[in-house]
Amino acid sequence: KKGTIAMARTSAPNSATSQFFINTVDNGDLDYSGANPGYAAFGKVLYGYNVVRSIEHEKTHSYKGFVDVPQTPQVIDAVYRTDTCADPANDPPPASDDHGAVVAPDSFVVAVNTSVGSFEVEATRSWAPHGVDRFYELCILGYYNDTRVYRMVDTWVAQFGVSGAPVVAAEWADRHISDDPIRADVHNDEGYLTFSAAYNDKTGVATNRTTELFINLEDHQELDPLGFPPIGVVRGEGMAVVHRFFAGYGEMKDTCDLHGFTPCEGPNNTCVYDGGNPCLDHQFPNLTRIYSISVVEEYAHQPFYWDPLSANGSLAAFTGRDLLLVFCSLVLFALVAMCLARLHSQYRRNPKGKYTAFPANGSANPMHGSTESDSDEGALTDSDDDGKEEGGFELTDVHVDPPGDDV
Repeated sequence: KKGTIAMARTSAPNSATSQFFINTVDNGDLDYSGANPGYAAFGKVLYGYNVVRSIEHEKTHSYKGFVDVPQTPQVIDAVYRTDTCADPANDPPPASDDHGAVVAPDSFVVAVNTSVGSFEVEATRSWAPHGVDRFYELCILGYYNDTRVYRMVDTWVAQFGVSGAPVVAAEWADRHISDDPIRADVHNDEGYLTFSAAYNDKTGVATNRTTELFINLEDHQELDPLGFPPIGVVRGEGMAVVHRFFAGYGEMKDTCDLHGFTPCEGPNNTCVYDGGNPCLDHQFPNLTRIYSISVVEEYAHQPFYWDPLSANGSLAAFTGRDLLLVFCSLVLFALVAMCLARLHSQYRRNPKGKYTAFPANGSANPMHGSTESDSDEGALTDSDDDGKEEGGFELTDVHVDPPGDDV
């Protein structure tokens, strides 16, 4: 899988020594398969994948018989242990207190695979930098894998984002991220993905975002000024999958009085946070399951495209940089077109494939031996205010007759 670390070896058995590699894409063909011993993965990148991505984009060349050698040496200064886990298979290391440990790309796409279908979400860092960085970090960690959509209220939101392993959920429960400013051009419309947070009565805005997210099932721009900046949007027809999430339990039991939604038979907070998947699967077996959320595309800058099938058909990824690029392209196109038009007006290809310009004043014709034309017909001249002819080459029709005849 992308982000995992595996041992390098030759085709011979038991040939792995000290070399290893980091998968930058999913490489299922490298796994064990029958007679193929594969490449044993022994770990995964938890923090700093942006460094791996930078190394991946370094220019390479051939050097002393080796190919794909970085032109600029990539030096590992040190490797040392920072933490250990009692159960690495189920309990990942504690989250970093440094919120800047993981910096997301300008935009990226995640694939969301659920028990009712799959869809994609595109996250845009400029919408909410702190929130998108956290979302990117959690996706790389696989935090959202094997979780449940524990709150699904028609016309309101589909909420998820608590780890199915209570010990992991508890580790992230207090890892709050800083608030992001609210943008006037990005709204909680249908299909937009936003971090859930507790509303603070004193400040009048929501704070303490950690891991929980919700997808707006309808337009809810009333959430914009309350501290809920969207971080991404469901792509294409993905909302058809979201609307298939199981909604039979209705609102969560602990929040019945919050909005007055009915029914109100969903999980309570104790089951979600302390019980995890065992509690949810036992008491609420019909909840939609999220099998995985993984990064499938990354962009150094936001791509310019218009998805007419998106939630609102807007130019969600159309930035100022894209506008400048389009403007410069149009100007360049216009200049090229003007140059070609001017060349076409001054020159015409003769039957032998050469461009020939003729003076308008009857001077030497390169296709005729005389220095004066026998006829002024076809010659185009301009006169200024005093009646004097201005020199210059003008367009004339070209016809080649046998030698000795005039042109």
